[in-house]
Amino acid sequence: GLAIGYRIGSGPAPAASGLLAAPGAQAALQAALDRLPAGQARDWADRDSAGVVKVTGTFRMAGAGLCREYEIAARRPAAEQVFGLACRSAGQWRQRAIISELASEGAIRPASDPRELIDAVLQSFGSEAPITGDAELTALRETLP
Repeated sequence: GLAIGYRIGSGPAPAASGLLAAPGAQAALQAALDRLPAGQARDWADRDSAGVVKVTGTFRMAGAGLCREYEIAARRPAAEQVFGLACRSAGQWRQRAIISELASEGAIRPASDPRELIDAVLQSFGSEAPITGDAELTALRETLP
């Protein structure tokens, strides 16, 4: 199945999926958003969940500050992929868009790639060009508490 949530402006953030509510996944995502350069991945495994989180892009967006696009591929408790966009606000990463796909046999798949939906959210926010290299590392250091 497919679940989509997004937030534009100051309304409530989308609800975390079952995977994003798992402490191990949440800790791995927070650490990746804080420190990993775009294109790098980090594995995690704990008692309840296991998988890989990858940061796929870093952007500055008007009214939202520093934002990072990410993907999570869970192996446990179920095969699930999450595509998301989080922005740093008041010292915390806040979810702006979440697309979750649970892998199940015979499931109907959307015609569009979830990354295209995240890109549409980025465009709706008026994101600037991706930040890369040393500029990305500097931007990350500046947002850490």
